[in-house]
Amino acid sequence: MNTPEIRLELHRIIDQINDSRLLEAVYTLLSSQDGQVKSISKEMMDSMLEASEADIKAGRLTDHQSLKEEIQSWRKK
Repeated sequence: MNTPEIRLELHRIIDQINDSRLLEAVYTLLSSQDGQVKSISKEMMDSMLEASEADIKAGRLTDHQSLKEEIQSWRKK
């Protein structure tokens, strides 16, 4: 995938996110793109942890091997 394609795909993925906590987490990750780690408020961290715990309880997990296979499939595209 080239840079414009990646941008388009990221826009598509972000547009489909309905969970505000997940959007906040994505925002935090992307807003630190300048290479500097920005501080995260306690509320933001708590929100991210709650979202992670909810994912764990709901079984939305990926094991190491599955993740490696998924990454390999990206490289083949």
